[in-house]
Amino acid sequence: MVDKEKIAPTLVKIGILYYKLERYAEAETVYLEALELYKDLSTKFPDVYLSDVALTQYNLGILYADKEQFVKAETVYQEALEIYKELSCKNPDVYLPDVAMTQNNLGFLYSDLKSYVEAEFTYLDALTIRKKLAAEDPEIYLPDVADTQNNLGILYWNLNRFSKAEHAFSEALKIYKELASINPDIYLLNVARTQNNLGVLYDDIEQLTKAEHAFGEVLNIFEDLSIKNPDAYLSDVAMTKNNLGALYDDLERFMEADTAYQEALDIYTKLAKQNPDTYLLDLAMVWYNKACLESLRDNKDKSIEFLKKAIELDITCINDSKTDKSFDNIRDSKEFKDLIGD
Repeated sequence: MVDKEKIAPTLVKIGILYYKLERYAEAETVYLEALELYKDLSTKFPDVYLSDVALTQYNLGILYADKEQFVKAETVYQEALEIYKELSCKNPDVYLPDVAMTQNNLGFLYSDLKSYVEAEFTYLDALTIRKKLAAEDPEIYLPDVADTQNNLGILYWNLNRFSKAEHAFSEALKIYKELASINPDIYLLNVARTQNNLGVLYDDIEQLTKAEHAFGEVLNIFEDLSIKNPDAYLSDVAMTKNNLGALYDDLERFMEADTAYQEALDIYTKLAKQNPDTYLLDLAMVWYNKACLESLRDNKDKSIEFLKKAIELDITCINDSKTDKSFDNIRDSKEFKDLIGD
C-alpha cells in the first residue's frame, strides 16, 4: 500500500532539487505526482493537507513562469490563491502571508503577460495585506511591503505613470533604508537596487539633478560592497559608472562622461577576461556609449574606432547606431556608412 503521507513531501523536496538544478521537466513530473497525492489526502483530511496542495501548486507556478508557460502558471497560481484565501478566512495569522505572496507572484506574471490592469490590482491587493501584517509585525513583514512597492514602481514606470512610479520607489527606498540602518549586510543591496531604479526613472523623465544624486548614492554603496566582495559587486560598480556616463552625456559634461565610461570599461574588460559569456555584451555597451560621446564631441575618428569595437562584440549595435541621434555629427561620413552598411 502506498504511504501517501510520506511520499508526497519527499516528492516535493525532489522537485525543489530538480528545479534548482534546472532539470525542469523532471521537476514538473514529481511536482504533479506530489500534487495528486496531496489532493487525494486533502479530500479526507482538508484541514491537514489543503495547505500542501496550495504550496505545491505555488511551486508549479514558479516553475511554469520560469519556463514561460504563462497560461499554466496563471492556472496553478490562481488555484493556490483560492485555497490560501479559504484557509485565511479560518486562520488569517497563518495564511494571509501566503495570500499576499501568491498575489505578488501573480502580479509578476501579469506584468510579463502585459496584462497591466490585472497586475496593478493584484499588486495592490498584496500591498494592502502586507501593510496590515507589517503594522503588527514590522520586523518580519516590512521587507515584503518594500518588495511589493518596488514591483509597483516597475509596473508604473513601464506604463509611463512616472509620478506613481516615483512614489512607489520612494516608499520602497524609505523602508529599505530603515531596515539597512539595523541590518546593512542584508538590506544595503536593496537600497542600492531601488535607488538605481529611481535614478534611471529620473533620467528617463529628464530630472537630471535628481538622477545624478541617486546614481551617486548607488555608486557609494556598490563601491563599499565591492571592497568586501569584488566578485559579487564590481559589475554593479561598472553598471553605475556607465549610467553616470550617460547622464553626464545628457548634461553635456563630456569630460566627466569620458572618465565614468573609461572606469566602467576598465572594470568590464577585467570581468570579461574571466567570464566572457556574461560580460562581453556589457563591454560592447560601454564601447558603444564611448562612441556616442566622441561623436557628440565631433571626434569622428575616435567615434568610428569605438563603434567598431562595440559592433565586434555585439552586432546589434549596427541597428542601434542607425537611428541614434548621438551619431548625427558623423552620420554622413563615408567611414560611418561603411561601418554600419549604409
